Amino acid sequence: TAVITGENLEITFLEVMEDSRCPKNVTCIWAGRVRALVEFDRDGSSEKIELVEPGLTDSHTGQAFRDYQLDFRVLPYPEAGEEITMEEYRLMLTVNRIK
Repeated sequence: TAVITGENLEITFLEVMEDSRCPKNVTCIWAGRVRALVEFDRDGSSEKIELVEPGLTDSHTGQAFRDYQLDFRVLPYPEAGEEITMEEYRLMLTVNRIK
């Protein structure tokens, strides 16, 4: 959970709902994607949203939500033969107010 002071906004990374990203150094017919569920709580009102990041990308993915621009990345990126546990997932998130 992260709190954005001055915005009365709390953001909680709840879970990774899907991770079908093509592992590093593997040839796939589909790049895959990762879907993360995040809860936004602002002024006592909460709303859950899904963040979707495509596979085979080295940059952050952008998505607008209400008055905010979200730039995010779900880590770690899959590697062949390695399983990622739910506890290992991290959401790198930058939040900017849209003017």
